[in-house]
Amino acid sequence: MFRHSLTLACIAVVVAFASVPAAADAQPPFELTARQDRFLGGTAGTLVIGDGGIDFRTPDRTKARHWDYEALKQIRILSPTRVTIETYEDQGRLRFGADRSYAFEVPGSIPESVVAFLLERLDRPLVTAVMPPLPATALFRVAVKNASARKGSDGTLLLYDTGLAYVTEQEGQARFWRFRDVYGVLTLDRYRLQVLAYEGGSGDTRSFTFELKTSLPPGMFDAIWQRVNSPIVRNQERVTEQNRQRSPDMTRTNHLLALGLGAALTAAAVFEVPALATPQSMSNSPQVTVTLATRPSPPVTGDNDFEVTVQVDAKPLVGADVSLLLVMPAMTEMGMPEMRQTMVLRPAEGNAADEGKYAGRGQVMMAGTWYVTVSVKVENAVVAEKKLTLVAR
Repeated sequence: MFRHSLTLACIAVVVAFASVPAAADAQPPFELTARQDRFLGGTAGTLVIGDGGIDFRTPDRTKARHWDYEALKQIRILSPTRVTIETYEDQGRLRFGADRSYAFEVPGSIPESVVAFLLERLDRPLVTAVMPPLPATALFRVAVKNASARKGSDGTLLLYDTGLAYVTEQEGQARFWRFRDVYGVLTLDRYRLQVLAYEGGSGDTRSFTFELKTSLPPGMFDAIWQRVNSPIVRNQERVTEQNRQRSPDMTRTNHLLALGLGAALTAAAVFEVPALATPQSMSNSPQVTVTLATRPSPPVTGDNDFEVTVQVDAKPLVGADVSLLLVMPAMTEMGMPEMRQTMVLRPAEGNAADEGKYAGRGQVMMAGTWYVTVSVKVENAVVAEKKLTLVAR
């Protein structure tokens, strides 16, 4: 009887432990059995992902590694069983100046909790085909075909409050993007949507062209655009003495929110006091406008004149540094690489009507759609940044 009771008690304990959900993979540090890929052989060990960085622990101390998150250029998870860590380390004499990458095979599957942690922890973009935990219901969804890859894939494009997801069964082609990891979105026509995402580790971008199997649900494109171009908060340490004299209210502020207004060429922004921005406080703040104009309009292939006007409460912002970055995404199906053009604009010279205007001449290398970033700096601090698109003829 005693032995029977003891047996039942042991079974009860086992059942009790079995019924407790495994939480080991839900909280950092995460420990993943891994094997580092190498040209000759490989090294078995453990990847440890935690608040202080990423470690590769192995009995061979010459192969062990520790990386702070600031030392990581990019992490790619293009398979549930594979992760690549790209660092700022030089590869050495054979490839001088090239950055060193470490590829690891992970038996089993990389938990979605690891992806969620990295998305929360990393400042630089995370390239992931493994989804983090997603809400049961998306804000918008549409059936698509990814036509940008050599071998297309069928899937679904879903918009969540936390990001944009492309879900497909084709290995390596799924993606989850935080909104800040998307450079821009564009409707090429009624049935094609293009997403330009940061992939490459050095600010390089990659375009994803999706063929829509049905028209976009009403409001979906605007919802994506607004989130990709959501308010950007930048610290503003100082403004020039001349602008302080022009707008005394600016001395009370230390943040600038650049507000996206869709595909229009006029960008609006507000100066915000240190308190958390609210619609009420924003409505009482000085208004900043950044307007881009081209001559000719629309721009053409070859030389064009660009002019940016920056105003605070309809008063010109002078003494700023203004630049333009034009990007045309790579067209992999045509074998055409990404094209970039940077222009530094100078204060317009002339009468008082030219105050707050910054102009310059630059080349548009080919016809088509260009993603444009207008950057405004005051004393080396970025105080406004606006993304928009231009179509050159």
